[in-house]
Amino acid sequence: MKDSDHSLTLQLEKLTRKVEYQEKLIEKYKHLTACIYESETWDYSIYDEIPDDTWIALDKKDHEKIMKSLSELDEIRPWKSPIERRLRGR
Repeated sequence: MKDSDHSLTLQLEKLTRKVEYQEKLIEKYKHLTACIYESETWDYSIYDEIPDDTWIALDKKDHEKIMKSLSELDEIRPWKSPIERRLRGR
């Protein structure tokens, strides 16, 4: 095999790996999108509840699905821990 052929083979293998990675990432985003679209929400404003009418409520089970899906997209992991549900706070 010529050096140029070998170089092309290596480039092809590298590009193939990149495409496979991107396809897996796209599937994760599709899953997140599905979780969001399928989640149950309700509008606070019709109940005259606090907070104001700019807020909606999200079903807790659906929120956990969304957060799990988000954690799958947490590729960088700058804090060396996955995205987690907070027990208190915002």
